[in-house]
Amino acid sequence: MLQKQEAVRTISMAIKTFKFKIYRSNSKKRKLNRFRLVAAEIYNHAIALHKRYYRRYKKHLDEGHLKAHLAKLRRQRPKYNHWNRLNSTSVQDIVERIEKSYQAFFAYLKAKKSGKPTPKRNPPKFKKWAKYKSFTMKHSGWKLIKPGIIRIGTTDYRYHNSRPVEGIISTVTVLRDACGDYYVLFTSNLAEVLEPRIATGKMAGMDFGLKTFLTLSDATTITSPQFFRQGQKELAVAQRKVSSKEVARQKTAGKKSHSHDKAQQHLARKHRRIQHQRQDFQHKTSLQLAITYDQIFVEDLDIVALKRQWGRKVSDYGFTEFLQILDQHCHDQQSLLVNVDRWFPSSKRCSVVSCGYIYKELSLKERSWVCPQCHTVHNRDFNAATNLYQEGTRILPDFLQKQEALQLRRELVRARFKQAGRPAKQLVPDGASSGAGASVRLPQGSSSC
Repeated sequence: MLQKQEAVRTISMAIKTFKFKIYRSNSKKRKLNRFRLVAAEIYNHAIALHKRYYRRYKKHLDEGHLKAHLAKLRRQRPKYNHWNRLNSTSVQDIVERIEKSYQAFFAYLKAKKSGKPTPKRNPPKFKKWAKYKSFTMKHSGWKLIKPGIIRIGTTDYRYHNSRPVEGIISTVTVLRDACGDYYVLFTSNLAEVLEPRIATGKMAGMDFGLKTFLTLSDATTITSPQFFRQGQKELAVAQRKVSSKEVARQKTAGKKSHSHDKAQQHLARKHRRIQHQRQDFQHKTSLQLAITYDQIFVEDLDIVALKRQWGRKVSDYGFTEFLQILDQHCHDQQSLLVNVDRWFPSSKRCSVVSCGYIYKELSLKERSWVCPQCHTVHNRDFNAATNLYQEGTRILPDFLQKQEALQLRRELVRARFKQAGRPAKQLVPDGASSGAGASVRLPQGSSSC
């Protein structure tokens, strides 16, 4: 029997991002666009320096040296004076983004050399200016005038303050989507006080499927509306309009076409609507699951391989995004999300406890099968969910021990930082002044603008 968890109020450090839409203004929009284009130019210049350095010395260009070189170009070369429009912390963030991509690429090469299965990662490449999306400011370059108004550079921008930002703002990111709309993203560090969960006593294994989106071990099934499939005809019409405008643009020797740009934005708005519908469904479904069940056991699927085999349908379901959202809601609701190893034969194994026969010849076409040993008729998805529930309850004690060890390790790291005189992401006291170059605590009960 599993022991009941004690109802203890817990405090955990978390990093959250709050996204708000900036109100439309053509003149201010052009200013943000200039910042974005300068960031794209610096990004491509840094990529070129990385490639040139490797061709000459066969070594990776150090992150610190690249930051110092770009700062020198901004100060001394008249050719790059326009780079000074962008805040220095934004330039540093561009270099850090590139370094992060290179480190992921090196980790992939190392894992590939040792024979470990890992998703393929490519080194960072040049980007078109039109496709460069965002720039990030850290402790300077921005100032929060009040909730709903932020100053970037010397210009004030209003954003839709739909909810108060919690915690201490560490970075501010300005993002442009495919429709041409701008958003401001506040990334904040906060100490979450999680109230003790009222246990429901329910646990469930959860199997993802292509016929049925989710099948649970208590016979609950959840179907996905497949929003991309529903909007496919509208997308096809919008795509044909873009293609016809593209042909007309080629006939005019590639001159700029406003009708082509309008058709592209219309297509982008169709895709954005589908994305928002899918996200709304995923949030509502995952929140309900996190509230209903104390422990949820899922299989660690290889989504990349599934997309390679099934393509559009797997992307329409959004398995990866759903698991990320479910993990966050489980954290907020104090429930557990446990991953079962992907090599566990959940579909091929007989879920009868006294049997456990593995039917190795099971094909993807067979939606049900009869166990040759105990003669039980199994539904493929329900059998997999039941096996995930049984395996999850078996590995749950080990999972809890690993979580406790990880929490202890984090506390030790915080203690070392404290002894060295460098507090790890501590919150500033209430009433701290806001302004460029300082962390900002937003008022908790601020009204929407």
